[in-house]
Amino acid sequence: MELKHIKNLSLIDNYLLGNLSEEQNQEFLLRLNSDEELRKEYAFVKNLPTALLENRSRRLRNKFSTWDIENSVNGSNDSRQLLFPWKKYMAIAACISLLIFVATMVEFNSEIDTASIFADNFSPYPSETVRGEESDKGYIFYSNRDYNKAISAFQKSKDESAKFFIGNSFLALNEPNRAISALNSYKGKKYKLAAQWYLALAHLQNNDSSAAKAILENLTLQKGAYGKKAFSLLQTI
Repeated sequence: MELKHIKNLSLIDNYLLGNLSEEQNQEFLLRLNSDEELRKEYAFVKNLPTALLENRSRRLRNKFSTWDIENSVNGSNDSRQLLFPWKKYMAIAACISLLIFVATMVEFNSEIDTASIFADNFSPYPSETVRGEESDKGYIFYSNRDYNKAISAFQKSKDESAKFFIGNSFLALNEPNRAISALNSYKGKKYKLAAQWYLALAHLQNNDSSAAKAILENLTLQKGAYGKKAFSLLQTI
C-alpha cells in the first residue's frame, strides 16, 4: 500500500469527521473533483459509520507517529527503510481490510433516515413581496400555504421564478419527483443557490442520499449561507 493512499485515507477521515478548517475543506473538495483515485476512496469511506472513522483516524495517526520515532532512532539516511517499510504498510493494510469487512456487514443493517433529515432541514422558501398584480396570485396562495392553488397559478405565469416556487410547493406537498423536475427546470440566477439547496432536499425526500450528497458537495464550494448549510448537512448523511 502506498504512502499516498494512506495519507488520502487520513485526509478523507478528517473531512468526514469535520476536523478540517474551512480553507482545508475547500482544498479537499477541489481536489476531489480532479483526483479520480481520491474520489474512489472517498466513495467507500463516506459510508463507514462514524465510530469506525474515528477509530481508524486514531490508528493512522499512531502509525505516522511510530514511523517518525523509528526513523529518528534508526537514522533517516537509510533510504530503503524510508521508502520500503513493508511490514508497517502490511499491518495497516490488514487493519483497513478488517474495517472494510466490518463496514460491509454494518451496511446491511444501517440505513440513513432521510425522512427525518429532510424534516429537520426543510422549510418553504419565503414568498416574494406581493404587489397585487394578476401574476402574483401564486405568491398569495403560496404565502397562505395553499400549495395546490399556488402551483396552478404559478404554472400560468411566465415568470422564471415561478418554477422555483413550484418546486418548493411540491416539496411541501411531499411530491419529491415533481419537485425535482420543477427545480431542475429553473434556469434563473436570482434563486440559483437556493434551488440547488432545495433540489438536494428533494432527493433526500425521495430517499436518494447519493444524489443529495453530490449536489451538497458542489454547493459547499460556494461562499455564503448555502455553502455553510450544505457543509453542515453533509455531516449528517
